[in-house]
Amino acid sequence: YNPLLFKIPDGLVILPESSEKDMPKIIELLRDISEGPFAVRSCGREEDGTFESMAGKFHSELFVKLENIPEAIEKVRTSFKDSRSTSSVLIQEMISPDYAGVLFSRSPENFGLSSCEFCRGTADDLVSGKIEPSRIDFGRWSGKMYQGEKHLEKLFLVGLIIEEKMGCPQDIEWAYEMEKEQLYI
Repeated sequence: YNPLLFKIPDGLVILPESSEKDMPKIIELLRDISEGPFAVRSCGREEDGTFESMAGKFHSELFVKLENIPEAIEKVRTSFKDSRSTSSVLIQEMISPDYAGVLFSRSPENFGLSSCEFCRGTADDLVSGKIEPSRIDFGRWSGKMYQGEKHLEKLFLVGLIIEEKMGCPQDIEWAYEMEKEQLYI
């Protein structure tokens, strides 16, 4: 990927087969990344399907201190229910964004558009359905962005690049820091 277009926060994927005995190594590896805070989230194949996004289906813990990582992992795993055998946990550096949301590289309502639902701050309340998101649409062929927020134009370009690389439409969680003009995927 091109780090000039976006960054991916550093982190670890904790596989389903990991156990309590692996926790000291996990903490050591995380300490090499950052002293925190961290976002502890689900990372499973069941979350997004071909015809629907399931962002927010499983529990996330945000702004987790290093010493609270084991408890946060367990809370996320508990939310998996029947999917535990195929679901991993993603731990990443916590971003404190001005905006965050989900980009649909191909809008579910209109395949000629990319759509973005977003809110101010972290997207936790957005993906859990607690707030009504703002929305921007982008013409996939025209390159025209509808409804303001010009600083997010780069997001749509990144979405189309990721879709092309992955070979199919993508639901992309993102965050944006205004002061740094930095997009995170």
